[in-house]
Amino acid sequence: MKKGVLILFFVLLILVYVKIAYSNQPPTLENIPPQVAFVGEEFTLDIKAIDEDNDQLYFIENSSLFEVKKTTAQFFPFHVQKAQITFVPVRKNIGKHTILVTVSDSVEADSKSFDLFVLEKSEGEIIIEPEVIRVVLAEGEVIENEVIFVNKGKKDLFLSVDFKNLDIEQKILKLAGKKIERLKFILIGKERGIRASHILIKGGIEKDIPIIVETESPDRLFDANLNIPPEFKAINSGDTLTFEVILFDTKHIGKTKVRVNYEIKDLGDTVIYRQSEDIFVDRRLSFVKKIKVPPYLKLGTYVLGVTTIFMGKSGTSAHLFDIKAPSEPELLKDYWLYALILLAFLMFISWSSYSYIHLKGIEKKQPAKLKEIYESFRQKKKTLEEAKIAKEKLLRQMALLRESLEKGFISKATYSTCKARIDKMLLVIKREMRYSNK
Repeated sequence: MKKGVLILFFVLLILVYVKIAYSNQPPTLENIPPQVAFVGEEFTLDIKAIDEDNDQLYFIENSSLFEVKKTTAQFFPFHVQKAQITFVPVRKNIGKHTILVTVSDSVEADSKSFDLFVLEKSEGEIIIEPEVIRVVLAEGEVIENEVIFVNKGKKDLFLSVDFKNLDIEQKILKLAGKKIERLKFILIGKERGIRASHILIKGGIEKDIPIIVETESPDRLFDANLNIPPEFKAINSGDTLTFEVILFDTKHIGKTKVRVNYEIKDLGDTVIYRQSEDIFVDRRLSFVKKIKVPPYLKLGTYVLGVTTIFMGKSGTSAHLFDIKAPSEPELLKDYWLYALILLAFLMFISWSSYSYIHLKGIEKKQPAKLKEIYESFRQKKKTLEEAKIAKEKLLRQMALLRESLEKGFISKATYSTCKARIDKMLLVIKREMRYSNK
């Protein structure tokens, strides 16, 4: 009886384990914020779903505008699968569309809806200010900022305003003719350091407003100022960026070692370059710093930042600089440089090949060459001048023979044999000159 109860207990335990282990976990779609598309411009949206079981997922939507297509295979990355919406709106699509996207693992499903606004491209003169937004915040501080739009035309215009890396939803702005609109938004000093971002404005025009958010310790003990000279605010990829750094204490501490961090970021807040060093500062220190910019940077705007760290408290300073396209003279200079390097390389190869062939074959060619020198001397009048010419040719053969030995093209035995031939030929010419003079 006890044995039967024990067996039943283990069976139930196994069934419970199997149920837990193999119970299906439903997939989950990430939230999709409102989207804006413009007539005649390709619209692309990436959709991400997570499934803890890593089941094969299927994406569907209720729109007649497009089809959602899966873009990543199962298991890459683990638990995450992606799909993409791509289409080019036409005029009849203008308006608001509520799109329902569903993801299913064939057992359970999850759905999310989002609004898609299809707008006509704006045509007209628009002024957008400012060109750059740069704010310095204390950690935890909140500040309100704004972008000003001026519609100088008579027609109403529509723009999409996309705040990149700022946790602010994309906005659709209607600009009435001959009106000014102020778009206000909030910036928060979340983490100490330098944050690079931008506002992308589209709709007939396309404008990028760089944003630099510097977040400092409110009770920082050291701070920094950064100055990029005008001639270095637009440089080529791979050039040296030169700038001035001023470090100063805020509490009159005296001579102290301060950690200084340098970094270059793109407007997506991706770190391109980072360097740190410890510097002794006595009240105030000014110096020039040079950084070799990576040669792979694309054209565009980047952020150079300096951060001081002392006793866990930090101060910051940052400025923009551009990677520009090389000018035509610079390109020509590079082409000439590459051409000269290639020419020098080809000349070296040619000379090396000639030397190798000429010196390597000296053993086989020498008898014929010596015979040629002797026949030339013998057929002419045996004067002192002709004897001198023949001797010079033989000495040149001796020099080539010595060079072949030094460069390892011939052995010592071969060198001795060939040298004996030349010495014998010199002796023959000397004897014939003696007889001819008697």
